[in-house]
This record gives sequence, structure tokens and C-alpha cells, in this order.
Amino acid sequence: MKLTYNFIEGINNESINQLIHYILCQQKSIDCLKLNISSLGGSVNSAITIYNFLKNAPFKVITHNLGEVTSAAILMYLAGSERTAEKISKFIIHPIKSYANDDLSYYQLQELVQLIDADIKNYALIVNQETHFLNQIYDIEECLKGKSITLFPEAAYKCGIITQMSE
Repeated sequence: MKLTYNFIEGINNESINQLIHYILCQQKSIDCLKLNISSLGGSVNSAITIYNFLKNAPFKVITHNLGEVTSAAILMYLAGSERTAEKISKFIIHPIKSYANDDLSYYQLQELVQLIDADIKNYALIVNQETHFLNQIYDIEECLKGKSITLFPEAAYKCGIITQMSE
């Protein structure tokens, strides 16, 4: 059975847990999951979790950009073995950020920088693995450290983010 799930929300522990729970409840009857995504992103950690879950799923995963796939949502999108997008859609990759609501000691600040560096490394590893280093068009680490890019479907296809253009 082909199952379609519309993920139109931010990437966080709650939204990812809901998706995983839904899939696990249907898993025995799923041959193919089509995941329609429109998300402004969110937690890189949650995005890595759903990426790994979907890549290890015992069924085919197709991802489709319904309008905008931004930031951490790119990682979820890249879990698809087939990746398509609406003609009127976009992908945005921007620098990874973190927020601190309190005064930070030197060591806390150092730990925060190490966590951001780890997120950049893991995000770049997934993007480079799934897109063959964005087909040498962009440097993903540069994008995650300071240079945002917005890609419309044709450019995303050239970079290897989209695997098949919609008709």
C-alpha cells in the first residue's frame, strides 16, 4: 500500500515523534511512503533523527516539496530515494543558529560552539552524501556557516537535491 503523509509544520521532537508513531502504526502495510513536506525547518537534531529513521525504513520513501523546504527540513526531504517538488516551490539553506536565554560562562559558550560545529558536520555529511556534494555547485559548510542560498526547483535539481523534475 502507498501511504501519503502531509508534513506541514516545524521540525521538532513532537512533530517527528508524531510522524514516527504514525508510520509505526501503519508499517506492516506500507510498501511506499510519500512524504509531502512544507516546513520552515527547526531542530537539526530532530531532523537527523527522522532522516535516519526514514533511511532505515523497510519501504520506499518518496519526498515532495509542497511549497517550501527550509533549514532542518532539507534533511527530512533528503531521506527520500525519489525527491520531487512543485513547480512553484523553493528550498532554503541558511547558517545554523543557536539561542541562549541566559548568561554563559566561557565553558558554556565553548560547549555551545562545539554543538553548533557538530550540527554543521552532521548536516553537511547528509547533504554531501545525498547530493554528491551539491554536484560541486555550492559548498554546504559555507552555507551553514554564513552564506544563505535559496533554490528554486530547477536549481535544486542541478544541485542534486531534487532527483526528478515534476511535470
